Parts: sequence; C-alpha cells; structure tokens
Amino acid sequence: MAEAGKLESALARGLAPNGDLIHELAQLSDYKVRTATSAHAICLALARLIELPPEMPELPVPSRTALDWLAALFQQVETREAFDVLQLYGLPQLIRLFDERSTKLDLLYLLKLFALYQNRQGSERIIQGARDGLHADSRFWSIVFRQLELEHPYGELILNELSNPIPGGFIAVAYLDWINAFCLAERLDAHPFDTDSGRQLLKQYLTDSDPQRYSYAQSAAASLPFLHDASRQELLALALDHASTDVQMEGAWASAKLGSAAGVNILARLCRDPAYSKKACQYLRELDLPEAIPNDVLDPAFAAQAELVAWLAHPEEFGHPPDEIRLFDMRELYWPPTNDRRRVWLFAYRYAVDAEAEELHANPYEQGVGMVGSITFSLLGETSPKMPPEDIYALHCCWELEFRGDARAPQVRDIRAGRQLLAQHQAGFAHL
Repeated sequence: MAEAGKLESALARGLAPNGDLIHELAQLSDYKVRTATSAHAICLALARLIELPPEMPELPVPSRTALDWLAALFQQVETREAFDVLQLYGLPQLIRLFDERSTKLDLLYLLKLFALYQNRQGSERIIQGARDGLHADSRFWSIVFRQLELEHPYGELILNELSNPIPGGFIAVAYLDWINAFCLAERLDAHPFDTDSGRQLLKQYLTDSDPQRYSYAQSAAASLPFLHDASRQELLALALDHASTDVQMEGAWASAKLGSAAGVNILARLCRDPAYSKKACQYLRELDLPEAIPNDVLDPAFAAQAELVAWLAHPEEFGHPPDEIRLFDMRELYWPPTNDRRRVWLFAYRYAVDAEAEELHANPYEQGVGMVGSITFSLLGETSPKMPPEDIYALHCCWELEFRGDARAPQVRDIRAGRQLLAQHQAGFAHL
C-alpha cells in the first residue's frame, strides 16, 4: 500500500513551477486511490490543468498526455469515499471537457469513465457521443459499452435512446454486442435490431466479404434467436453458409437455440475440431445438450489440446489457431504452485509466417510449447520442442509461482531452480 500523502506530494511537485507532472504521475502507475484526501487532490489538480490560473504564468501548458495520466487515476479507485469525491467534484470537470470537445485528452476514454461512474449526466454524454458518431469506427466503443453492465442504473436509458435510429459505424456493432447480452440474460422483450432497418444492417454484416469485418457477422448471428420476424430464416441461412467458421458456429448456436437439430449437428461436428472444440462444447452445455458432445471429444488429452488451441487463438496471443500442434508430453506429478498432484500436458505447436517474414528468418515458423493442466500458458522464447519436457515443466513451475505471488518463487526464473522445486515433492516424473 502506498504511503499516505504520496499522491498529493507527487501532484504538488508536478504542478509547481518547472515541475514535470507527467514524470511524477508516471511514477505512480500502479497507485490506488483509497482516501477522500487523495481524491480531492486529483480534482484540484484537474482544475489547475484545465483552468491554468493567470497567477501562475510560469506553469507550462499541459500536454494531452498529462491530462490522460491524471484521468487514468479515476480508474484506480478502491474505496467508496474516494469514488464519491471524484464523482462529485471530478466528473463535472471531465464532462465539461467532453462538452467542449477538448483536444487535451481522448474523448472516448472520457465516455468509458462516464460509464464507470454511473451518473445521469455522464450517461447522457454517452448517448450524445454515439448519436454524433464520435470516432464512429473506433473499436474503443466496445470498451465503452463493456462498462455498461446489466445492472447499470442508466443502461436502459442508453439502450432505448440509441435504438432509433441505430448509431452508425462500429458504434452499431458495439451496441449490438451489448444488446445481445441483455437478450441472453432475458432482460429485453424486443431486440432493437428487429426492425426493417435493423435487419437490413444485420444482413449487411452477414454478407460483407471482408475478413476484417467477419466479427461483425458473428455479432449479427448471435442476435438471431432474439428476432421474431419471418426474415430471420434468411439471416440464419446466411450465417450457416458464411465463409468464416466462427460465424457458422454462432449461426449453429442460434439455430440450435431455436430448436433446430441441424444447428446441434453442426456444433457436434465442430466439437471434433481442436480449433473450435472448446467453444462448441461450451455452447452445447449452455443449451443443456451435453449429450450431443461426441464421446471422443471428452478424452482428457483432446480436451487439453483444445484448451491450448483456444488460448493460442485468443486475440491477445496469436489471434488464430496454430498451423500445427502435437502432443509433446503427458504425465502426472505433484505441482507446487497448486500444492496437489495433477495430470499435465505439453503440446508443441508452430505457426507459418508470411512470405516476407520467411525471407528474413532462417526458420519460417514460430515454434513453441504450451502447457495445460494448471494455468494454460506458453513461455514463448523460453521453451521450445528441442528441450527436455522436464526442463519445460521446471520453467512453468517457476513462472506460475511468480504469477501467483508465491513466496517460493525463485528470484531468477531458470531450469535448475524449477527442477529443485519439483524434486522436493517427487523423486522423479511418473509417465502415463
């Protein structure tokens, strides 16, 4: 926990003549706002940056970055008392910056804060920003809507105000994803896209041939069980026949949710594909159809492989399944990070690189080894299929202890330290 007054002192130094506010705030990147006093200091600093009092002519004009650093503190609040102060005295200043369409900081980031602070004035600015098409094609709109949880006090207001007309650009897609969540939770009687113009927009998403916008079609397919118009069948057909397997899966889920055996069969087929198995199985379980999952898919080794493939395909990792994957090792051992005996797997994988990258590298593949059985992860750059499995487990043991903040984590992550940790609990590795 940061010592009392640390934030206040940093703000005072940064706002003093010849002070460097950006530098001071950068030193507090992990600071948590816990007291009303700290929250008041943030509000006062914000006012200073916005107003630039004439009695302090030597204060340099604040850069956009300085305000961004200060605004970021609004997200690092851990107590109700600090939250209340920022909402009462800080939020009006941010709303003023938004209303002025200030260039001093990111306006979409302000909308994210308005969503988090849950008051009517901020919520009205979210509506206004969407209606005005503010940075309409920015993917950040998904982040803004993600803050509007189902229990948000002004969620219904925002939903209704944006239903007619539906906003343009990517805002419409982010809005659609948000609405789908409400429908899935059975919080809406009518889907706002269940209109002539809304269904036309869904059809546009489902027929767009640009792979960069296939995710739009996924969002459209996810909405289909909640439409009531007869034209829904045409949209379902487009989803099931889409070039993207991800869109087909959403269409199959929608079809199965509506009682179609064809949708169930498609999901069952996708369960057998390691690239899509985890999600397809999840959908069948959500639909209360676990019996439709093929028996061979329930094999622990196959399920482990599907788990790693899903992790590798996450947007924050490689973004798509590997070109090749194979079982590298499987065994049961005592795992120190979880203090129990468990079955673990290693899978070797590789990704083909594009032609340009191939010319620059002797090895035209991105190779690695991933572990499943505890925290699914791949220590890319630290492990490879050329290493003994024992060395890979040793490194993963060190990494996971570090990740969990365990006092047993060695100061330096290396094979020897990991092997010693594992050897303390077993004389060797018992192969399955």
